[in-house]
Amino acid sequence: MFYNPLKAAENSHKNKDVWIKAPAETNQNALTKGQLKAIIKQRYKNARVKDVDIEVYNGQKVYDVDFIYRGKPYEAFITAKGRILKVQIDPNVDDGD
Repeated sequence: MFYNPLKAAENSHKNKDVWIKAPAETNQNALTKGQLKAIIKQRYKNARVKDVDIEVYNGQKVYDVDFIYRGKPYEAFITAKGRILKVQIDPNVDDGD
C-alpha cells in the first residue's frame, strides 16, 4: 500500500492518512516500472530511469533501479513496499539515450 497525498488532501477534513494499494502485475507486492520511476522522480527531480532489475540485498528481494541524475549514474535499492533502502553512484550505468 502506498500513501497517496492527493487522496489525503481530498479527505483532509476526515483528518486521516489515506493509503491506496499499488496495482500488481503478478502479485500484490510487485511494483510496476512506472511506480518505481515515480518513486525515484519524487526524490530526484528530472532523473532518467535507465533499467530496473530484481536483486537480493541484505537477504531481502528488492528492485535495483539504475538512473541518471545531474549527469551522474546512480543505482537505488527499493523494497516491494516502495521504500528506498540505499542510493549509490554506479559507474556501470550506461548514460546513453
